[in-house]
Amino acid sequence: MQQLLEGQPNFTFEAIGGFDSEGLPVIYIDVDLLEGSLIYAEEEGIYSALFYLDFEVFRLVDDDNVQVIRTGREQHEITGDDRNISDSGDRYRISKIIPARPGEYRVNIVVTDIRSDKRTAYTRNTSIFEPGANKNQITPIRVIGFSDDYPLGVPITTYDIPGRIDSLAFQFYVSRPESDIISYVHTRLLLFESDTDLPLRMSHPMPRQASLPFRGINYSRYDVVEQSIRSLDTETGQILIELIIPLPEKGNYRFEALMSDRQEFDPSASGNYKARDFSPRSRFFPEVKSVREMARALAYLQTSNQNEELLALESDDQIKMEMDRFWIDNLKNSNMARSIINLYYTRVEEANKQFTGIKEGWMTDMGMIYILFGPPWYVDRFHDRIRWIYGYDSNDPYRVFHFRRSRMESRSFPFNHYVLIRDQFYHTVEYQRRQDWLNGIVLTRPF
Repeated sequence: MQQLLEGQPNFTFEAIGGFDSEGLPVIYIDVDLLEGSLIYAEEEGIYSALFYLDFEVFRLVDDDNVQVIRTGREQHEITGDDRNISDSGDRYRISKIIPARPGEYRVNIVVTDIRSDKRTAYTRNTSIFEPGANKNQITPIRVIGFSDDYPLGVPITTYDIPGRIDSLAFQFYVSRPESDIISYVHTRLLLFESDTDLPLRMSHPMPRQASLPFRGINYSRYDVVEQSIRSLDTETGQILIELIIPLPEKGNYRFEALMSDRQEFDPSASGNYKARDFSPRSRFFPEVKSVREMARALAYLQTSNQNEELLALESDDQIKMEMDRFWIDNLKNSNMARSIINLYYTRVEEANKQFTGIKEGWMTDMGMIYILFGPPWYVDRFHDRIRWIYGYDSNDPYRVFHFRRSRMESRSFPFNHYVLIRDQFYHTVEYQRRQDWLNGIVLTRPF
């Protein structure tokens, strides 16, 4: 997600080919728009944002033939009486069910903020299998989240899943022809080895390319959390398969579904394989509300020993008391402390919105720099690197940060992973910036 989409509509969407309750082929389109990414206006105590949703659905007949199935424009309004709605991490959800024929499809979604005229566009491809084909088939996987707020379920379009979701339902259809051969539907839930630690210090030596701090995630090393197999010997036609699991602990997961004539799980032996990657986050993500989350986020202003001792305290009340003491001991002024605390945790939340990928955004290299130094003045993008510039001199090594892309975006990995290019001379920069926070200078002298 490392895009710095400040001022632009920020949304995700899924387009999943499948079947409705009557067995008719359809495309499920689910859009999640971050409410705080729009521009709001206030009138008589009510805050409102307006946006257009444009959608196009194309059937891909062949390389040279594309058929328009459905197009449309809708105007939506988001309202609320809380002025903080402009910073909200809540999502505005739109779902559509588009009747379609079996085939390959492309879906385009454009969201335009009416007040700023800024827009964001994304494209997804999907497919619907031919139910009457004389072979085993499987649709893409749709994920539904359940909680007290959503007892009937809400479609999940994002890689990250807030911890307030209690359970997940993985839904897909399979099709089996009339045959004496038994078909098997396999499912697995994998937990990948991934980087869950705080970022290395800016002056730390560069991590090795094979290390987790550089790669972020290792898809070749995983634990099988759950596994199941269902045999189909009499059922034919399209069959809905649904598996419901409690939301797992934090980590990077993959739900796999495979249909084959073998009892062994072997994706290479069948083309009927689908997967959906996801990562559970904290309960109020992207907001940071729990005492322990707030304490851990202080790591950029504390020494490692200080932060470890803080987190080792048994009760939340003890942690909160020590955090208050930390701020007052350094800033000596309660009013200034409130302003600094508000700025710091606003940056933490913004980093979560902008840079979340393998781990929550505030814990990434980009998140660390963003929290300490604020939004860059200029951003330069190259083939596999991004440069953040704080000032007018792009050659000043003390005010320029380079990030190297270590992993490219893909269908299963919906974000780029960037690593800060570290250097020893950043020790002074990092130390001085920490002091700027702890003596309040950051309020009057941005970096």
